[in-house]
Amino acid sequence: MAKNKKNKVIKEKKGTNKELPVVMSKPRFWNNQLNWIIVLMFILPFVYSRKSMEPSLSPRFIFESSFLLVYHLYFFGIRQEKYFVKFKKLASYAFLLASAFVLWSIVTTFSSINFEESIYEVSRNVLNLLLLFTVIHAVVNSKLDFIMFSRMVAVAVIIHGFIGLDENFGWGNTKFPGGASPHGLMANRNLFGSAMALMFPFVIYSVYKDKGMWKGVGVLSMILLTSSIIVAQTRAAWISGFLVLIIAVVGVLVFLPDLRKKTISLFVIGFAGMAIVFGLIKYHELLNERPQKRNKKVEITENTKKTTENKPNTDDSIVESESVKETTILKRFNSGSESINERLVVWQESIGIIKDNPVLGVGPGNWKVTVPYYRIGGIRNDYGKIVRIRPHNIYVQILTENGVIGFVLYYGSWVLVLTCAMIVLFKSKKSNQKLIMIMLIAGFASFASDGMFSFPLERYEHTLFLFVMMGLAIGCYLNHFKDKKEVEPQYAKWTRLLLIPIVGFLAWNIFLGMERHRFEYHMNRAKAYQKRKDNNKILLEAIAGKSKYVSLDPNKDPLEIQSAMAYKNLKNYDKAMIEAKQALAYNPHSTRNLNTLGTIYTETKKYDSAIMTYKKALYYAPYYEVTLKNLALNYLYSKDYKSCLETLEQFNIEGDEYFEKVFKAATYHFNKQQTESKNEETGE
Repeated sequence: MAKNKKNKVIKEKKGTNKELPVVMSKPRFWNNQLNWIIVLMFILPFVYSRKSMEPSLSPRFIFESSFLLVYHLYFFGIRQEKYFVKFKKLASYAFLLASAFVLWSIVTTFSSINFEESIYEVSRNVLNLLLLFTVIHAVVNSKLDFIMFSRMVAVAVIIHGFIGLDENFGWGNTKFPGGASPHGLMANRNLFGSAMALMFPFVIYSVYKDKGMWKGVGVLSMILLTSSIIVAQTRAAWISGFLVLIIAVVGVLVFLPDLRKKTISLFVIGFAGMAIVFGLIKYHELLNERPQKRNKKVEITENTKKTTENKPNTDDSIVESESVKETTILKRFNSGSESINERLVVWQESIGIIKDNPVLGVGPGNWKVTVPYYRIGGIRNDYGKIVRIRPHNIYVQILTENGVIGFVLYYGSWVLVLTCAMIVLFKSKKSNQKLIMIMLIAGFASFASDGMFSFPLERYEHTLFLFVMMGLAIGCYLNHFKDKKEVEPQYAKWTRLLLIPIVGFLAWNIFLGMERHRFEYHMNRAKAYQKRKDNNKILLEAIAGKSKYVSLDPNKDPLEIQSAMAYKNLKNYDKAMIEAKQALAYNPHSTRNLNTLGTIYTETKKYDSAIMTYKKALYYAPYYEVTLKNLALNYLYSKDYKSCLETLEQFNIEGDEYFEKVFKAATYHFNKQQTESKNEETGE
């Protein structure tokens, strides 16, 4: 009996052991794929370099490619995750269209003038597609914790907002390279505003869902975000931010009745806060308005004194689009109406490109190279002080560079992704899922709106947010229609070999990014030596910076323009001519490249060739004083005094001693020719 009891007890113990639940350990942070995406979103907008001309482009290109390289090696190499995702319904068509666009962009490279620029843009397109797939794969295979996305974005907004406000109000705590302030770490005021608007949906979600300290972080980020968009003075960002707010509020009121009271109260508080912030900023501007006007008057008088004292320079290599101060003639273009007029003119010029290249376009990255040929005029480009490097409209850019087919493929994928998000919004029964979809839709609208007037496709922080949101939408769509009973397909082991071309492509991107960074670094140094007139060191920098894969800097200037001027100054005209013609091959419609070639013709006394070159340059910038001065001198040297005088009438020579002498000499010789011709007629 005792034995039986003992045996019975033992059996019961064994049974209890069998029934104990298995305790699953929490996966480590770095084993969750979505955590990596969050880290990428947080870090990438802070990557920049002081050595490159454009402080954010090539460094962020290198970082994103390097990050994805490590990601794929870890998850698909070391952990041996399955590469494939089973796409269903609309998601498969969306990803198929995005892939087809990448393939089509490769085809369109054959229509490009500058093949090197096309290589870079195609590499970016493939990188974006890989990022999209990576995010989709992560969402399907990991649990989506959208609140973590929102928290990290909120912290990033606080840092970027502080930097932008510091730049705007001149507190002096931060100083980063870039254009007109405030530009944050985006190097451009327009893009600073649009980046903040693009992060708006994540911040709104954080304010809705977070509690305690993190809700305070969300509220603070909302205040700094609103302030940053206001001080950015970018209408495109204002529209985008307003659109995000409207879509978020309307979406919650319609689809989430439980949050209606909270939404209305948050909207009223937020609107009042925005009004207070706007009032404080305007009050600060009014306080500083009078001293700024006084300083501007002093600056204008000093500049006019300097221009009258200095001998004019007819060397185009000294004139740079980013460093030359605007003259009084150009200042009239700074108003909002003129800014809109400029964009309308540029879009009209783009229509000419579309008509001539409807199918293939002009090749990825080649809009900036081609558009001067279709100039209409009436904008700042006519004065040669700036160069147009983007159309300020991503729809125009895709259409002109990739043709109608590329346009349909690219934006067709956008429409399908948006449709996926809408379907989940309408069919999901989970309130949190609905809220996420509303925020993603607001983010898509923000990017699409900003792209109508700005150029967010150019920057990696913007495209990162866009393709992460697209990946989240497609991933949520696939999870919503996922059948739990469905058996996952077994893929052959050879599919792991896909890691080889992906790693190879990312390694190529890192190499290409480093080549671009090296090119810009040496271009910067060459410009510095140019100011010192150290021609030998200019040549050393040009030789060190040249690359087979990079031909133009962000201002669409080749390094050959620097080496050509250096060789000319050293009287090595044969090499100078080779370099100048190579520069023109990279960018054939550049006024500066043509002007450089013209100066070489002038010094070699080929005045007819120089005159033809300058006339061509004046087609692209008819009021560019450097070209007009050079042309006038060549007419003088070729003894065409009438044309010399006609050219001198096209710019102001008052106070310019050198060209006043040119005017006197041309007038004297022209009158002498007239007298001689009259005497000949009288003699006959």
